[in-house]
Amino acid sequence: ILTDAFRDRTLDKRYTCLVRGMMKPPCATCRAYLRKDAEAARVAILDHPAADARPIVTEYETIESGPVSRLRVHLVTGRTHQIRVHMHSLHHPVAGDPIYGAKNGVKVPRLMLHAHTLAFDHPRTGERLFFKADPPEAFEKALKKLR
Repeated sequence: ILTDAFRDRTLDKRYTCLVRGMMKPPCATCRAYLRKDAEAARVAILDHPAADARPIVTEYETIESGPVSRLRVHLVTGRTHQIRVHMHSLHHPVAGDPIYGAKNGVKVPRLMLHAHTLAFDHPRTGERLFFKADPPEAFEKALKKLR
């Protein structure tokens, strides 16, 4: 049921992440094309359609701005590594990202990307269910350390 909800885009996931630098503009809807390389376990962003690329849409809103900014991110589409590679393509990699992050960044204990809310319709009743999980303590510690 959940697999179907992901595929049909009836499941809504919202994320919190820490990125390097200040986002300009502070909120936006970003559109691009994602090419997946399964063998290399990486994806790449294209700014034009291609036969082997799928469209992606990522919305972000800046919650705190500074040398490291906290964003709220909504995936309109949900593709492999979408947030990570989209932020990288905007020159604001997610802190702690070992694949798409800056090589000379400040070390943090983990990838600073967290799914904080999940919403979907109950399969029997149709009631909209919401689940929330606050970011782990590592986020606040990393934010203080990086600022």
